[in-house]
Amino acid sequence: MLKEIDENGILEIDLSIISNNFLTIKKALKKKVIPAAVVKANAYGLGMEPICEILYRNGCSVFFVANMLEGKNLRILLNKYKETNDTKIFVLNGPTEKNLYTYIDYNLIPVLNSIYQLSKWKEYVSSNNYETNVAIHFDSGMNRLGFNKKEINQIKSNKDYLKKLNISLLMSHLSSAEEKNNIENYKQKEYFDKVIKYFPNCPASLANSAATILNPDFHYNMVRTGIILYAGDNSLQNSLKLYNSISLKTHIIHINEININQSVGYGKTFRAKRKTLLGTIPIGYADGYPRNFSNAGFAYISDVKVPVIGRVSMDLTILDITDTKAHIGSEVILIGERINIDDIASKGDTISYEILTRLGPRYRRIYKK
Repeated sequence: MLKEIDENGILEIDLSIISNNFLTIKKALKKKVIPAAVVKANAYGLGMEPICEILYRNGCSVFFVANMLEGKNLRILLNKYKETNDTKIFVLNGPTEKNLYTYIDYNLIPVLNSIYQLSKWKEYVSSNNYETNVAIHFDSGMNRLGFNKKEINQIKSNKDYLKKLNISLLMSHLSSAEEKNNIENYKQKEYFDKVIKYFPNCPASLANSAATILNPDFHYNMVRTGIILYAGDNSLQNSLKLYNSISLKTHIIHINEININQSVGYGKTFRAKRKTLLGTIPIGYADGYPRNFSNAGFAYISDVKVPVIGRVSMDLTILDITDTKAHIGSEVILIGERINIDDIASKGDTISYEILTRLGPRYRRIYKK
């Protein structure tokens, strides 16, 4: 039982599971393949500082973040443990004109996604007499970021574009890696293979989490693991044993009983077909519990699976606790051993990534070591 507390809920993150997931992946890779950790969006909403510390202490030497500010904060964090200028931090979104100097000051590696970014970066480093590492991102079919075919041909036909740049990584991103038999994965790989031939001896990376598990042919010199470090691999079929590190618990703050045909919540979207006991929990869409879970989500009280009924509101969600022995203060498990995050995500027509990254600040975070 949870005591009545001010926090909306308790988010537990097991750091030992995250480190074990990392080491399991590393052990499964060929010797020369580097396992990198993707820690963008505050390590997928779970906390960059404790997670990056445990990964770094377990031998992770390459990190990926989304933007310059994340990269700067990570470099400051890593320097607390050691002067870690040998640790590589790649910034996926690439540089803007206003933050170029920050990459130099904090030893960040920009991922260049276009001729525009390449030109601005080259102009900056040339005027300051720097020789810097960069990553080049090629669009192989995602059509989101990366050099397109026309820009690739520009680079191939004019070698001056890459002067004074040390290319430390060539990369692309699969659009359908979660779909094991999707032919698009292999079409993208084929295209990527053709492009990287023009850059001999440069390390390459194509695999995100799903592609890391999909097939070793996608590994190249580096894999970029994110979600599987934190939530395991329950939605992906593979031989690795990777585990969920997250549990989310809350408690009942109010109990009410309604009769047949009485409604629940905004819009009266649920009407009782029996005398129903309602348990209200202090979590809503402001806490990252999606509104899509209205009349679709579920939780556990002790060993009993209980459904979400009515609409999820900003701060509150209502459960049908008729078949439980719950009382005010009873523990409610929203994510845990019995509730796979992928399964519950599917109930709300969303994905585990969205649920993790939206977990709000009103949860008390506990890091287990």
